[in-house]
Amino acid sequence: MSKDDAQSIYKSRSGPDFSLSSVGIQAKGRTTILRLNYRNTREILEFAYAFISYYLSPHNADNDHIPVLKPESTGVNGVMPVVRQFDTLADEVKYSVDCLRKWHTDGVPWYDMAVLYTAKYQGDMLTERLQKYDVPHALFNTREAKLTYDPLVDQVTVLTIHSSKGLEFPRVIITGISQMKAEKNRQEKNARLLYVGMTRAQKCLLMTVSSKSEYSDRLLEIGSSKSLLKHLNIA
Repeated sequence: MSKDDAQSIYKSRSGPDFSLSSVGIQAKGRTTILRLNYRNTREILEFAYAFISYYLSPHNADNDHIPVLKPESTGVNGVMPVVRQFDTLADEVKYSVDCLRKWHTDGVPWYDMAVLYTAKYQGDMLTERLQKYDVPHALFNTREAKLTYDPLVDQVTVLTIHSSKGLEFPRVIITGISQMKAEKNRQEKNARLLYVGMTRAQKCLLMTVSSKSEYSDRLLEIGSSKSLLKHLNIA
């Protein structure tokens, strides 16, 4: 049984918080912490950890006394994650779709790309833009869509960060970050959510922000310089 506390984002969606101890499993003193990460490049993993560690102390344990520790990459190196700032959410959406089209022109299959968003209206904006340019895509917004989803169909996957948990894609764009709530009672929860989104990316991670917010400011502070855009071939 494995557990990543930084990815605990569904704590109270259908009742009381779930923990191992709450169902009679005593994990304290009986756990082996697996720190090796096989999904992400070293650069993506370090960026995501730098972000989440601002909100979660590495020494803080959850209800099962499992601490949040820095994971270790298996040694696969790649490009640095990129954070781009725009004036409006519409500009974010436009740029995101432009990147998808550019990557596909460069030979990247559509199914290697995913766009993650944080609110339903953002998904609608993305879909409208993708349809305008005839970009094949699957909008992961209903139960039926999830049940019929086929990762082998050559199409871009468009979904909320919540829906992305458990999935992975070579190239991931996260948009709409500036619109996330950052009130004190939701700050940690949404930070975990963003961590989940970042770690869906196996090789390349692009994040877009617009209006000033707690999370956009933090990402820009951690983020890569504009000179790194050339490494993603989207400058």
